[in-house]
Amino acid sequence: MIIIFVLAGYIMDGSSIDPGPTDGSLLVLQKQHRSRAIWEGYGDSKVENVTLICRRNDNNLRQLGRLSPRIVELIYQAGFGGILEMPFITLDHAFITALIERWRPETHTFHLRSGESTVTLQDVEIITGLAVDGRPVTGDTRFDQDKKKELCERLLGLNPPGEVMSGFKVSLKWLRENFDGKIEEEDDEVTVLRKARGYILQLIGGIVLPDQSGSHVHLCFLSLLDDLQLASTYSWGSACLGTLYHYLDSGSTIGSKDLGGMFILVQVWGWERFPFLAPARNGKRVIRRDSPLSGWWDDEFRSPNLPTHVVGYYRFFLDVQKPDEVVWQPYTENLIQSLPKFCSTGRGVWMASVPLIQFSHVEQHQPERVLHQFGGRQTIPLSKSLGEFHAMDLRNGLKDWSKPIRLWNNRANNIVNITDPDILVYPDDDPYLCWYERITLRFVSKMGATTNTAMQLFERLSMPYLSVEAVQAMAQKGVQCLKFQEKLFRKIAPEHKIQDPQIEEEFDEDYDQMNPHLQAEERVHQQNEPPPQQQPQGRPGETHAEYQFEEPIATSTSGGPVHPSELSTPFSSAILNMDGVSMSPLLNYSPAAGAGGSQSQTPSEFDWANMQKISTVGGGETIF
Repeated sequence: MIIIFVLAGYIMDGSSIDPGPTDGSLLVLQKQHRSRAIWEGYGDSKVENVTLICRRNDNNLRQLGRLSPRIVELIYQAGFGGILEMPFITLDHAFITALIERWRPETHTFHLRSGESTVTLQDVEIITGLAVDGRPVTGDTRFDQDKKKELCERLLGLNPPGEVMSGFKVSLKWLRENFDGKIEEEDDEVTVLRKARGYILQLIGGIVLPDQSGSHVHLCFLSLLDDLQLASTYSWGSACLGTLYHYLDSGSTIGSKDLGGMFILVQVWGWERFPFLAPARNGKRVIRRDSPLSGWWDDEFRSPNLPTHVVGYYRFFLDVQKPDEVVWQPYTENLIQSLPKFCSTGRGVWMASVPLIQFSHVEQHQPERVLHQFGGRQTIPLSKSLGEFHAMDLRNGLKDWSKPIRLWNNRANNIVNITDPDILVYPDDDPYLCWYERITLRFVSKMGATTNTAMQLFERLSMPYLSVEAVQAMAQKGVQCLKFQEKLFRKIAPEHKIQDPQIEEEFDEDYDQMNPHLQAEERVHQQNEPPPQQQPQGRPGETHAEYQFEEPIATSTSGGPVHPSELSTPFSSAILNMDGVSMSPLLNYSPAAGAGGSQSQTPSEFDWANMQKISTVGGGETIF
């Protein structure tokens, strides 16, 4: 009898664990994708622990205080009322980084274990309140000093000096100093309109369409604010999504560090769809019914059993994520109806397969790849790549966007139709699942790969008609996976850096930008000095504060908070201490000789290439 075990979409036939894809016809950019660096750089903390930084400027803007009612009215008139109602939410850069590791620039989707998912026009309108149906956000990008002077003096009443300009981008700090959203009694209507434009330009550059600098905004957007009533007819939501796609593509590339784009949109999108990765809301604040869905996350959070801000934890969870741990349709009709009307006015184009246009970028929206999110049964997408519009921007000289504009203007005729309703559980032989297993990246981390393999092996131990030899071999391979994981869980002693008093201390230019919490923790292990009792604070240069937890996520061996040097891997040792349970006794188990009489290998000798083998049982082949 031949028993063939198909594990995680592939047959364990003696080859090494392959994270995917086995069919490279779709994910053609894998060689420069950051997931490849993480897989090949296993054990290198400089690779595994890298967290991307998403630039934003909204906290500085909100510190200006309450706006004059007339300015608020004009902001709503221009179509940015939803942005005004969004709360300030701290970005979990680790969560966003783990998601970006599964973002594919070839498809503009996150490749999850159970299928593709992405941020769509529907998500933008519901979460932010930005209009997604309207005119494309583009126009004349030809600027010179005379045009800049005329435009600024006419629409802002001020001409920004050269020292606050970067090319034709104006400093957000300068705008903040001159346009604080407040009007005086003597201000005439022209002055009020200018003050409103200055504030809206900050909303665009600091929240909706931030670039990698997070400190400047291009004056081309000011040209669309001449008539604020007309400004509301633009599709700012599609421009926001196109910009976000652009920076997701950039962030998925090896070596990227700083990103622009509205990543609070990605974070709330992820919290809504992956509830096991979302912090719990304490219910300290009443839900803001006049705000888009992001306002429902305006609360205090608690996460006693969730190691937030740890990229390795999120990476592992996404590696072993089950289909029932994804909420494909978080927006019920009742929820949509409870939101302000501006959160659903563009629902007629939520499923439009069209280019997303902004002054500097053109990216493709492909809802046909994520029919799950709209209640449809997913089929193999007809499109295999993003085509000619992918990564069009001003830098490569492509300024004639007449063709994508024509397609956008014809969006009503490019709506994806759902032919079959979605089903709860797809059969194992479903054509889409079989295709997806071949073309997708299954694992980002070897931790996730070994855990998934061990789980699959042990699940199959309950299968009937297994020989003793087969059970022993499967158990041995499963334990090898666990022993490999044991290396990742073990903590290592911190490395102490002792300064020779005879040597003049060198100035570390990056030290002032470090997290003050981490600076304090460097003293935790110093002799005769108690651990500091301060709460984590954000970097001085950043515009956000960390979550405040009701209890510490993890405890150091010294009794204080966990020091980064105590983490032997991208996996926080918080996982060892969660709920007071230690995994060490289980992971230290040493099995007896397996089916071939060979001894189990130690973690340092774990052999990927020979993890699976073929043994002969009863005259047939049993593939493990």
